Amino acid sequence: MKTAKVVKVAPTGANPLGREFATPEISVRKIQVADSGAVTIRGRMEVLVEGKLVFTTPKESSMSMSAAAQWYREQAVNIGKVLKDASMSPQLKARTAYKLRQMQFEAAKKALSETDMASEFASRYPIGTFESFVNDAIQNRRL
Repeated sequence: MKTAKVVKVAPTGANPLGREFATPEISVRKIQVADSGAVTIRGRMEVLVEGKLVFTTPKESSMSMSAAAQWYREQAVNIGKVLKDASMSPQLKARTAYKLRQMQFEAAKKALSETDMASEFASRYPIGTFESFVNDAIQNRRL
């Protein structure tokens, strides 16, 4: 299987986080999560950290609300498994975990077969701020 071409745009004043775009050349694409920038979820993607698969996004418009919610809840465990042995600083692990969870959130919303349910999904499973994410992880001893 070929991998998609990933184009990285450096952070600028107009785009302080930078962006990564994966071209839609094949049905399943691989994207390596970097320490900065945002990733746009389009179609099925394999999301990797340091070459290890964290998750594969579901096909767009392919799931009911309950199936998307179940997929989203189940994927959280994969982040911890991959980052546990990653050669990153604790701060970078926390940022990467948050970015991965955001990606899972977006993938679950895009997987909804009824696109008008995206706002309902977002209200049921709010992602919160990075600070609340870290506080929750500390309280639950995940970081």
